[in-house]
Amino acid sequence: QVFFCHSGLGSLERFIGTCVKSVLMKEPRVYGVTDSSIILSPKYASRVNCYNVYGELYLHLACKKLCSHYIGCPINLKPLNQTSCNLNEFRLLTITGNKELSVALKIRGRSFGQSVFECDNGWCIPYEEVCDLNDDCGDSSDENNCFNNFKCLDSGEYIAKGKKCDRVFDCLDYSDECNTDCDNQVKIFSNRTMFNLACVFGIISTLCNLCVIYRGMNRYSSLKTATAMINELFILVVSSGDLMQGVFISFVAVSDKYLNKSTCKTQFEWVTSNLCTGLGVISTLGSLVSLYSMTVLSAYRAHGAQSMKIPQDKLTNKNKVVVVVCIGAIYFVAAVVSFIPLAPYLESYFVNSIKYDNNPLFVGILDKEHLTLVIEAYYGRMSKHGFSWNSIGNLVNDMFINVKVLGKKIGFYGSNGFCLFNYFIESGNPQIWFSGTVLTSNVVCVVIITISSAFLTMLTVNSSNVAGKNNKVLVARNKKIQRKLSTLIITDVISWV
Repeated sequence: QVFFCHSGLGSLERFIGTCVKSVLMKEPRVYGVTDSSIILSPKYASRVNCYNVYGELYLHLACKKLCSHYIGCPINLKPLNQTSCNLNEFRLLTITGNKELSVALKIRGRSFGQSVFECDNGWCIPYEEVCDLNDDCGDSSDENNCFNNFKCLDSGEYIAKGKKCDRVFDCLDYSDECNTDCDNQVKIFSNRTMFNLACVFGIISTLCNLCVIYRGMNRYSSLKTATAMINELFILVVSSGDLMQGVFISFVAVSDKYLNKSTCKTQFEWVTSNLCTGLGVISTLGSLVSLYSMTVLSAYRAHGAQSMKIPQDKLTNKNKVVVVVCIGAIYFVAAVVSFIPLAPYLESYFVNSIKYDNNPLFVGILDKEHLTLVIEAYYGRMSKHGFSWNSIGNLVNDMFINVKVLGKKIGFYGSNGFCLFNYFIESGNPQIWFSGTVLTSNVVCVVIITISSAFLTMLTVNSSNVAGKNNKVLVARNKKIQRKLSTLIITDVISWV
């Protein structure tokens, strides 16, 4: 700390040990003005990191070249004269030791002195208010030359130098993170190659699955056996899920390129938008429908191959009911998983944080812990049972008079720029149980698909070897069918991953 000379300084020196006395600028003695000097802790006798030091202590360290990142003295050390500080109210003229006319100021009710900084506009402030992250001069001349701060580019406020590029937004205009010096720029696609690949895969996936659905619906009526009909129905369901994935990728690419939704400064607008939420639902619904239907199809084919039953000529009413119920259950379960994070009564569970626009009290995204600290600081001691997001919204709104403060909630699908289902949650987050359950079920589905595919492959090879001696056409057909099925399974698993 910085201590001014006053009564009891001797005991203070004895308490903290040997001190280093330093005078920022030696001037001729001013008659009628109380002398003062600066006493510094011994740790400031050598070079130190000045990025978190402010005011008078920072000036002494910087101008005495004691800062490890020395750039220069941030102020012009010049003696005051009779024209200095002409805007200050408590100002008097006096004579210096070399009989020149000078000025002394009474600041904040203390005795008159000369330990002041003269702003470019003629106003004078104490040295303790220089380089303190506040524009005390009114023209920023007390902050412009300081290298312990960062000036926000558009909003103009000052923040500590160490808060630049720390992945936490402190400037109202986000310029402390959204600038060329930071390596944490937010882009959905980090380069043009990724964007081009997304466009290609999105368009191909959408068109190909539309083609598969169209051909499957036309071919269905001509199928001869119940097994073939069931296989075709589930392939159509798989394709509908993959179609949603193609639509998702295409829309994300369009949003990134043409809607300007993924730049550093617009990222919060993007992750809180209905479009991002809708894309998250489409992606989750599509991936789960595709995965669940592929699991059922694989298990059904493996069971049919193992039982060696003769295929029925047509679907019975019982089989039709089972197939309809099974397909309906697939869509229902996938829809429930996809829409649960949007349920209003579960927002305390699924909403991660909130964003207030153009509010200097709340910059960037804020979680419950941060908002609770602000609320407790304003209202005093609060209940320890925690707050719901609606309660937080009401309490924050009541802090402002004649202004309605509305926050945008960042939900489950807004936790990443792609608006994807978040399968990997940090420990301690209550969402980990939901995501972990869904992830576990998906892994089980992949295991079932893998085992069924391996079983069918082995069965096809064995049957081909037995029949191959007498029927080469059957061998070729079995291999062709298995290649198609394996390709479908592999591409679907890759799509899900």
